[in-house]
Amino acid sequence: MKRNALILFFATFTFLAFGDVANVRRSLAAELQTPPAKTDAKTDANVARQEFASLTKDGALRTRAAFYPTELAFGDVGYFATFERNVGDETFSPYAPFEFELAKYIDLGAITLTSPDVPGRYEIAPELATRRFFVKKIGFRLREIPPGVERRKVAVALEFPPLEDWNAPFWASVRDKLSHQNAVELRLRVEFSRSEADYPFRVDEAFETSLVLKRRPQNELERLARWFDATPANLFPERFPNGDGAVVKAPSSKGTPDLVSSGASDVEIGGKFYDPWLFVRPGFRKPSDPNAPTTVDGWRRLETEFAPSTLRDEITLTRLQLEYYDASEGTESDVALKTLVDWTSQLQEPQRVILSQSIRSKHGRLYETPLKEKSAALCKALAPLSTSQTLAPNDAK
Repeated sequence: MKRNALILFFATFTFLAFGDVANVRRSLAAELQTPPAKTDAKTDANVARQEFASLTKDGALRTRAAFYPTELAFGDVGYFATFERNVGDETFSPYAPFEFELAKYIDLGAITLTSPDVPGRYEIAPELATRRFFVKKIGFRLREIPPGVERRKVAVALEFPPLEDWNAPFWASVRDKLSHQNAVELRLRVEFSRSEADYPFRVDEAFETSLVLKRRPQNELERLARWFDATPANLFPERFPNGDGAVVKAPSSKGTPDLVSSGASDVEIGGKFYDPWLFVRPGFRKPSDPNAPTTVDGWRRLETEFAPSTLRDEITLTRLQLEYYDASEGTESDVALKTLVDWTSQLQEPQRVILSQSIRSKHGRLYETPLKEKSAALCKALAPLSTSQTLAPNDAK
C-alpha cells in the first residue's frame, strides 16, 4: 500500500486498546520481506551505539540506538534511547506516543541480561509512574517529521539491579561473583520498536551490547542493602505484562494507580513538604521513599558519600533540583537553574535525554503546588536537552 493510504487507514483508529495495536503490529512486521540492515553495536566514550537502516526503498528513515555506560558498578543505572531521523526529501507522519511514560509501555519489548559468569537470565522490566495504561484505551497520534529532523523515539533507564530485585537469583549470583572478583561480563539485549516511513505502526528491532559490571565499594553496597531491608514490600512495584510479550513494572495493584509518597520521607522546601517522587526519577530507589533525606542539606550530605557513578548522578540531579526549588527568587534562583541545566547538558546523550525528560514529565503534578512557576521555567530550559524533535547535527546547516 502507498504511504498516504496507510496513514489514512491508521488515522481512522484514533483510540485503540493496546492489545489491538500489538496484533496489527505483529501482522505488519510479518509482511516485511527484507531483514533490517544494521551495523553491530560499537562502543566509544563508554557509549554503545547501533544504527538501523530504513526498510523502505527511498531509505527515508534511519534509526540509531545508544546505551550508556558500558562499564558500570553493581547498583548503577544504565540509559537506553533511540532516535529517528528523516533523511528523505518528504515530510512523513509516523505514529508517536503522546507522552514519555507511554513510550516505555508500548515501544519496548523484552529487555534481557545474561552472563557467561552466572547461570540463568534476567528480564528487566521498565518501571512506569502509573498503571492507568492497563485499564484505559490509549489515544495515538501522528507526528510530522520534516526532512533533516531527528526525534527521540523511546528512552528508558535500566537498573543494575533495581532495589526491589536485590535478592533475585540472577543478581544474587552476580553479587556473589563480585565478592571475590572485580567484574562480571553481562550481555544486554533490548527489543524495541521503531517507525517506518511506509508503515504507520512499528517495526521490531533488537539492540545488543556487552557490558562490564564492576564491584561497588563495600560501604556503598551495605547502604543499598540497608535501603532494601528498610523498604516495605507494598512500596515496591509489581510486574505486569505489557500485552506484547514483555513485562513492565508499575505501582502495586493494592494501592493507588500512581506512584505517590507514603509520607515517610517527604522533603521540606520553603516550609512545605513534598512527595520525593516529584524530584526522583520513577524506578530509582537509591534512595527514594521511605529512605530518602527529607531536607536539601540531607541530599547534599548523601551525595558526598558515594563515589562517582551513575547512581551518584541521580542523587546529584535530585540535589540540584531541590537547591533550585529552595532558592530565593531572583539571582539565587537564576544561578541554581543555570547550574542544573549546565550539569545536565554535560551528560552523555542517552543519560541527558532520559533525565531531562523525566524532570519535564513531572510538571503536571507540580502544577498544583507553589513550585508551579519554577517547574515551568525548568521544563522550558531543559526542553532542548530532551531531543523531542531537533535538526540532526549534520543537517543543521
